[in-house]
Amino acid sequence: MWYGKRKFVVHLGGSWKNTMPGLFGLEEYSGGLRRVYSVEEDELNWMEFIQEIRMFVPRKKVSSVQCILAGYLCPLSTDKQLMDMWENIMVESDNKFHLFVFYDYQNVQGMTQDWETNPKVMGVCPSMPTHEPNSMPAHT
Repeated sequence: MWYGKRKFVVHLGGSWKNTMPGLFGLEEYSGGLRRVYSVEEDELNWMEFIQEIRMFVPRKKVSSVQCILAGYLCPLSTDKQLMDMWENIMVESDNKFHLFVFYDYQNVQGMTQDWETNPKVMGVCPSMPTHEPNSMPAHT
Protein backbone atom coordinates (compact mmCIF):
# COMPACT_ATOMS: atom_id res chain seq x y z
CA MET A 1 0.00 0.00 0.00
CA TRP A 2 1.34 3.41 -0.96
CA TYR A 3 0.36 6.06 1.57
CA GLY A 4 0.75 9.77 1.24
CA LYS A 5 -0.28 12.52 -1.11
CA ARG A 6 -0.52 12.20 -4.87
CA LYS A 7 -1.06 14.80 -7.54
CA PHE A 8 -3.20 13.88 -10.51
CA VAL A 9 -3.48 15.71 -13.79
CA VAL A 10 -7.23 15.76 -14.46
CA HIS A 11 -8.14 15.95 -18.15
CA LEU A 12 -11.55 17.45 -18.85
CA GLY A 13 -13.57 16.79 -21.98
CA GLY A 14 -10.96 15.70 -24.52
CA SER A 15 -11.12 12.67 -26.80
CA TRP A 16 -9.27 9.44 -27.54
CA LYS A 17 -7.60 8.65 -30.87
CA ASN A 18 -7.33 4.93 -30.10
CA THR A 19 -10.14 3.05 -28.38
CA MET A 20 -8.63 -0.43 -28.35
CA PRO A 21 -8.72 -1.95 -24.83
CA GLY A 22 -5.21 -2.77 -23.65
CA LEU A 23 -3.64 -0.04 -25.80
CA PHE A 24 -4.79 3.16 -24.07
CA GLY A 25 -2.02 5.60 -23.21
CA LEU A 26 -1.64 9.29 -22.54
CA GLU A 27 -0.31 9.87 -26.07
CA GLU A 28 -3.69 8.69 -27.44
CA TYR A 29 -5.59 11.51 -25.69
CA SER A 30 -6.06 15.01 -27.10
CA GLY A 31 -7.94 18.21 -26.41
CA GLY A 32 -9.83 19.36 -23.38
CA LEU A 33 -8.72 21.29 -20.31
CA ARG A 34 -6.33 20.23 -17.55
CA ARG A 35 -6.44 20.76 -13.81
CA VAL A 36 -4.33 19.45 -10.93
CA TYR A 37 -5.98 17.46 -8.15
CA SER A 38 -4.07 16.53 -4.97
CA VAL A 39 -5.34 14.05 -2.41
CA GLU A 40 -4.08 12.03 0.54
CA GLU A 41 -4.73 8.29 0.34
CA ASP A 42 -6.39 8.18 3.75
CA GLU A 43 -8.81 10.96 2.65
CA LEU A 44 -9.81 9.27 -0.59
CA ASN A 45 -13.54 8.48 -0.86
CA TRP A 46 -15.96 8.58 -3.75
CA MET A 47 -18.33 11.29 -2.49
CA GLU A 48 -15.62 13.85 -1.77
CA PHE A 49 -13.68 12.86 -4.89
CA ILE A 50 -16.61 13.40 -7.27
CA GLN A 51 -17.52 16.71 -5.56
CA GLU A 52 -13.97 17.96 -6.17
CA ILE A 53 -14.08 16.80 -9.80
CA ARG A 54 -17.45 18.52 -10.35
CA MET A 55 -15.94 21.79 -9.11
CA PHE A 56 -13.62 21.70 -12.15
CA VAL A 57 -16.64 21.82 -14.50
CA PRO A 58 -19.45 23.49 -12.50
CA ARG A 59 -21.72 24.15 -15.49
CA LYS A 60 -21.42 20.62 -16.89
CA LYS A 61 -22.79 17.25 -15.85
CA VAL A 62 -19.94 14.80 -15.17
CA SER A 63 -20.87 11.59 -16.95
CA SER A 64 -17.74 9.53 -16.19
CA VAL A 65 -14.30 9.57 -14.62
CA GLN A 66 -11.66 7.11 -15.80
CA CYS A 67 -8.07 6.14 -15.26
CA ILE A 68 -5.67 4.06 -17.33
CA LEU A 69 -4.58 0.78 -15.76
CA ALA A 70 -2.30 -1.53 -17.75
CA GLY A 71 -3.47 0.08 -21.01
CA TYR A 72 -7.18 -0.27 -20.17
CA LEU A 73 -9.53 2.67 -19.71
CA CYS A 74 -11.22 1.97 -16.37
CA PRO A 75 -14.30 3.86 -15.15
CA LEU A 76 -14.36 4.96 -11.51
CA SER A 77 -17.61 5.17 -9.56
CA THR A 78 -17.16 3.55 -6.12
CA ASP A 79 -14.91 3.77 -3.07
CA LYS A 80 -13.54 0.30 -3.87
CA GLN A 81 -12.68 1.30 -7.43
CA LEU A 82 -10.88 4.41 -6.15
CA MET A 83 -8.82 2.29 -3.75
CA ASP A 84 -8.05 -0.25 -6.50
CA MET A 85 -7.00 2.61 -8.76
CA TRP A 86 -4.77 4.04 -6.01
CA GLU A 87 -3.07 0.66 -5.57
CA ASN A 88 -2.56 -0.06 -9.28
CA ILE A 89 -2.19 3.20 -11.20
CA MET A 90 1.22 3.87 -12.70
CA VAL A 91 2.69 7.15 -13.83
CA GLU A 92 2.43 7.81 -17.56
CA SER A 93 5.28 8.75 -19.90
CA ASP A 94 5.44 12.24 -18.33
CA ASN A 95 5.95 10.74 -14.82
CA LYS A 96 2.53 11.95 -13.63
CA PHE A 97 -0.73 10.27 -12.64
CA HIS A 98 -3.70 11.06 -14.88
CA LEU A 99 -7.50 10.97 -14.62
CA PHE A 100 -9.92 11.58 -17.47
CA VAL A 101 -13.30 13.28 -16.99
CA PHE A 102 -16.05 13.28 -19.57
CA TYR A 103 -19.17 15.36 -19.22
CA ASP A 104 -22.49 16.20 -20.81
CA TYR A 105 -22.87 12.59 -21.90
CA GLN A 106 -19.82 12.44 -24.16
CA ASN A 107 -19.66 9.02 -25.77
CA VAL A 108 -16.50 7.23 -24.65
CA GLN A 109 -15.57 4.10 -26.60
CA GLY A 110 -13.40 1.29 -25.30
CA MET A 111 -14.01 1.48 -21.55
CA THR A 112 -13.36 -1.77 -19.70
CA GLN A 113 -16.29 -2.54 -17.41
CA ASP A 114 -15.74 -4.90 -14.43
CA TRP A 115 -12.03 -4.13 -14.61
CA GLU A 116 -11.53 -4.92 -10.92
CA THR A 117 -11.89 -8.65 -11.69
CA ASN A 118 -9.92 -8.64 -14.95
CA PRO A 119 -6.45 -10.16 -14.41
CA LYS A 120 -5.09 -8.28 -17.45
CA VAL A 121 -5.93 -5.00 -15.74
CA MET A 122 -5.24 -5.82 -12.11
CA GLY A 123 -2.10 -7.87 -12.75
CA VAL A 124 -3.21 -10.79 -10.61
CA CYS A 125 -4.01 -14.38 -11.38
CA PRO A 126 -7.64 -15.42 -11.15
CA SER A 127 -8.51 -17.22 -7.96
CA MET A 128 -7.66 -20.86 -8.20
CA PRO A 129 -9.46 -23.43 -6.04
CA THR A 130 -7.27 -24.77 -3.30
CA HIS A 131 -7.37 -28.34 -2.14
CA GLU A 132 -6.84 -29.20 1.46
CA PRO A 133 -4.61 -32.20 1.98
CA ASN A 134 -6.45 -35.25 3.15
CA SER A 135 -6.55 -35.04 6.90
CA MET A 136 -6.13 -37.99 9.19
CA PRO A 137 -9.03 -38.63 11.54
CA ALA A 138 -8.26 -37.53 15.07
CA HIS A 139 -8.13 -40.26 17.74
CA THR A 140 -10.35 -39.58 20.67
